[in-house]
Amino acid sequence: MFRIFRLLRVFKLARKWHTFNYFLNTIQHSIVKIGSFSVLLVLIIFTFTVLGMQLFSYQLKFNEKNEAVNYFSPKIPQQVYTYPDSNFNNFLNGFISVFIVIAGDGWMTIYLDHYRYGVQNGEPYTASIFFISLVILGQTILMNLFLSILLKEFDERALIVAEEKK
Repeated sequence: MFRIFRLLRVFKLARKWHTFNYFLNTIQHSIVKIGSFSVLLVLIIFTFTVLGMQLFSYQLKFNEKNEAVNYFSPKIPQQVYTYPDSNFNNFLNGFISVFIVIAGDGWMTIYLDHYRYGVQNGEPYTASIFFISLVILGQTILMNLFLSILLKEFDERALIVAEEKK
């Protein structure tokens, strides 16, 4: 409980530190404008999740030699199978996988797992097209749109503060 109050001291610091106060006010005003962007982002993530589930659900399974195996093939009792953490077997895993790709953090392993499976089953281009389009649309366009909204708000706040000083 006391840690929460200690955390609130940071906002008390904003009264004295004018640059930090300016930064917090700018973020507060930009949250309203980012709301419509967030709806667009969730819609894109939802669309790619459903598409990924349609293309890749219940396909990834690897044997001890790290070779892709058909998910529904009969299990050999001596063989140990591994399943990747990021997959499209259900909506939650797919949603998290698409978010990881858009965030750009460790998305290459997700892509390579799906690409490896596609190469062994004669469909290498499906994973490539899916992940390249997701990277271009998600990382490049959406993240640049988010940054442009935030930077525009900083410019507008700078003009407002400059006029108030005059």
